[in-house]
Amino acid sequence: MPKEALVVIDMLRDFVQKGAPLEVAPARVIVPHLQRRIQEARQRGAAIIYVCDAHHVDDEEFAK
Repeated sequence: MPKEALVVIDMLRDFVQKGAPLEVAPARVIVPHLQRRIQEARQRGAAIIYVCDAHHVDDEEFAK
């Protein structure tokens, strides 16, 4: 079992993809950096843990 873990929180297409329903355009800046960190963690044998929230189609966030 790995002694190290990288936790990646809320890196969802709905947040970082251009034109996505919940787009946060400034978040795209961290994507290349995060990709490097994930690759480095994998090379060290660290666990990569992805934590994501979920939304229903009728959630308030979509009512703009």
